[in-house]
Amino acid sequence: MPHNFSVKLIPNEGYALFRNRRSLRVGLVSAGARLPDELLGGHATNIFGLAAAVEEVTIEPPADTVVLKATDFADCDSGDFYKYVPARTWQFMQRGSFQLGSPDYYRRTDNPGIGDWREGFSVIAFRHENDQATFALRAGYNAAIFCGTREVSGPDHARMMEQFSDDGGKCLRISVAEFMAHVKKRVRAFRVRYHDAIYTDAKCFAVENPIASEIREFLKGGLVVNELNRRWFQSLYDTAVLPSLFAKPRRHSHERERRIAFELRDNLQGPTLLVNDRALLDFVEVVDTVK
Repeated sequence: MPHNFSVKLIPNEGYALFRNRRSLRVGLVSAGARLPDELLGGHATNIFGLAAAVEEVTIEPPADTVVLKATDFADCDSGDFYKYVPARTWQFMQRGSFQLGSPDYYRRTDNPGIGDWREGFSVIAFRHENDQATFALRAGYNAAIFCGTREVSGPDHARMMEQFSDDGGKCLRISVAEFMAHVKKRVRAFRVRYHDAIYTDAKCFAVENPIASEIREFLKGGLVVNELNRRWFQSLYDTAVLPSLFAKPRRHSHERERRIAFELRDNLQGPTLLVNDRALLDFVEVVDTVK
């Protein structure tokens, strides 16, 4: 079945590339000789600084210039998955209402405890021999995210419980394999990703792929966004998911986050996705309550 490709210019952000009803946004495209990791990581932090300035957002100075690789994103086993929730959220969950968030939700929320302007944003570099093609983009518009943590002990647990101290906030243990399978079916996701978050301010990801040489040659004739979209949307999408959704700034490292991302065929219709199903409570256990 043929795909429908389209492009839309988004002021101050770049181009939204659509394939059918799924999209990502590209703010920068460049190609040239392969950069060593230390220069690529620095380049990525400069891109974030420029994007923040254009959008008039204040971000903390980068603490690292790490370049991530695919091997950094190991799949989690079906081990412990905990989630801290305030009392009001727990009331909804007791009725079987579970909220999943989009990257846009976490990027734009007024809640400083969970807000992150970098959500969905990453710098990715395709490399092949001496060639490199670099993209600054936002991805995850079709992703419904459920956040938790892998560990609830020590001072970080006390800190998180204090963060949700609203007369009845909870720490929940979730049977993650069963939860993921049930939600995947309910929301009709075509794929579920489950990883521990990696904490880096650069959010830069490099992958070996021969399309680096193809894109470098393509850009010699100038940037034709529609053709770029048709030829490489899938490669951009597949590569951007991990660093865009599972890398977070270092200031969030105390959360030790585990994250589930349900990938839908189309973009979400709003900042959140509600799953209303009391059967999900079969996979939830309260392990601590704010006194």
